[in-house]
Amino acid sequence: MPYLTAYTNVKFADGAVLAEEASDIVASALGKPVGYVAVNLVYNPAMAFGGESANKGVMAQLISIGVGRKDELIATLTDFFASRLQIKDIGFIDIALIDAPASLVGCGGRSFG
Repeated sequence: MPYLTAYTNVKFADGAVLAEEASDIVASALGKPVGYVAVNLVYNPAMAFGGESANKGVMAQLISIGVGRKDELIATLTDFFASRLQIKDIGFIDIALIDAPASLVGCGGRSFG
């Protein structure tokens, strides 16, 4: 069950649509059913990137059993956040990928491993 959480200091208009788009991107990039993907997007104006709160950015974390092609996934998510949130300096889009063992990931009351 891939779980993407992203914090940003960029105010976004329609979080539900943005979350659905991100769900599709994650599912496609990982080759997993979109029905297993969870996305949590959080607006937080009290964030600073590069030491300045005026810098717009994203701090994201994707936890998944397997992360596929890491560089492609990071590039795809970076492009998504940059375009949808109009972030000009992609150096302020930070993404952490966590490849979780199946035995430590659960859904529906039981683990996957």
